[in-house]
Amino acid sequence: MEGVPKFKEREKALEDDYIRRKEAEKFKPPAPTQPGSTQPSNPEHNVQPKK
Repeated sequence: MEGVPKFKEREKALEDDYIRRKEAEKFKPPAPTQPGSTQPSNPEHNVQPKK
């Protein structure tokens, strides 16, 4: 059970990062320098190879 504490640490760090980002979003309006980061209709994101 050596890896469990490390995993928990990592999970906590990710959680903190997520919360920090959410807080930043609350106080800071979406930056116009990042088009597509706040919009779901990101052309690059929607391009998928057809199977």
